[in-house]
Amino acid sequence: MITRLLRPLFCLIFISSIGPKLSAQVNVSDSAVFAPLFHATVGFHLPSGDLESRFGNFATLGGGMVFKTKKNLLWGVEGHFQYGNQVKETSMLNWLRANNGEIINLAGRYASVFYFQRGIDACFTVGKIIPVFGPNKNSGIRINFGAGYWQHRVKIEDAEGGVFYLRDEYLPGFDRKTGGLLLKEYAGYHHQGDTRIANFSLGFEFNQGFTRSLRDFNYDTQTSDQSQRLDLSFGLRLSWIIPFYKKTPQEFYYY
Repeated sequence: MITRLLRPLFCLIFISSIGPKLSAQVNVSDSAVFAPLFHATVGFHLPSGDLESRFGNFATLGGGMVFKTKKNLLWGVEGHFQYGNQVKETSMLNWLRANNGEIINLAGRYASVFYFQRGIDACFTVGKIIPVFGPNKNSGIRINFGAGYWQHRVKIEDAEGGVFYLRDEYLPGFDRKTGGLLLKEYAGYHHQGDTRIANFSLGFEFNQGFTRSLRDFNYDTQTSDQSQRLDLSFGLRLSWIIPFYKKTPQEFYYY
């Protein structure tokens, strides 16, 4: 499913590579223009809802391709990886712990077990730039709405590899892999300068995930988790933007 969702993103990135050949000559400084905009993004999020009981703060890294029309309407696709090391839900390994709370590996030593958050999202997005301030009509307040897919899990890492039940073939029974519908909103400032260098967007992002377990069976509880989750997060996102268009050639007048 993730591959099918990300395929449009890769296609649009390919299209962007020939964008300069397809775009008409424009003058960004005095008019709103059509342009494909490639985004490279980083973010920092705080969890809420059911997600807060599983994870702490986490970071995001991703990108996307958005097309901006001459009326400053936006549409495109984006995707992000989510990663962090603040995992609150570690009870899935309680049954492996000795009386002192440690996990003992096959060599009879205390195991070094670490927990990480890993996630991915992909969505289609639409929006608008409202040019109330900025260097030109292509800059201003930016609002986006998106819908797509969100998936996350607990990555369990056995540093020495000596715990029998933490081998790769058993980990899906403990990782709490979860996924479902994602709704996303973004509001911030979009800066599209007169050159291709100083172009960015900075604002707040909000995620709502209507998710459920993607595993048929949890080994530790010996049950199937059928509960519906409401996973929420909000945070700050910075995007570096590469627009694809040709500059209008300079005109010279001789007298």
